[in-house]
Amino acid sequence: MIFTDSFMFLQPFHQRKLPGPQDYQGREKQELTPGQMYRFRVAGINCFAQGDFSAVSEFKTCKPGFPGAPAAVKISKASDSVQITWEAPSSPSGRILEYSMYLAVRKSRSSSERPGQMAFIRIYRGTKTSCSVSSSHLENAHIDTSSSSRPAVVFRIAAKNEQGYGPATQIRWIQGERASFFIF
Repeated sequence: MIFTDSFMFLQPFHQRKLPGPQDYQGREKQELTPGQMYRFRVAGINCFAQGDFSAVSEFKTCKPGFPGAPAAVKISKASDSVQITWEAPSSPSGRILEYSMYLAVRKSRSSSERPGQMAFIRIYRGTKTSCSVSSSHLENAHIDTSSSSRPAVVFRIAAKNEQGYGPATQIRWIQGERASFFIF
């Protein structure tokens, strides 16, 4: 939501104020629908102005009874593999039965998938909150350059309970001089 105050810039600095709860009165609150994909952008606002909007982000809400997404993912590189650890979802909605880890891989030339859509293979299935990814898997990884100027290997981790799999956490492991990662 964008709120503008045309008189805000005419006021002396000590009289300027940030938007408060009263600025949202009369606005309609929309509840989020379980299992629905949402797209949003964020912009900061202070007493001087509104900043630029972020790039569009997406998230999918959980369906009741399904586990949330795994969190606090850490990646550490070894000589011939990568060790990935994570924490259980903060909302497991029951007992976690297993986790699955997926790796984005290069598509074959005969692939019928749309351009820009990544193909994933499962590289781990089990109850531990960690896995080791071998160099042979990493050799087949798709290097994604679509959402940033820095190439990245893409992983997804999802938790499963009695209802089934919940949403996946997607991780971009940035490639280059210093390996790091971002969670989307």
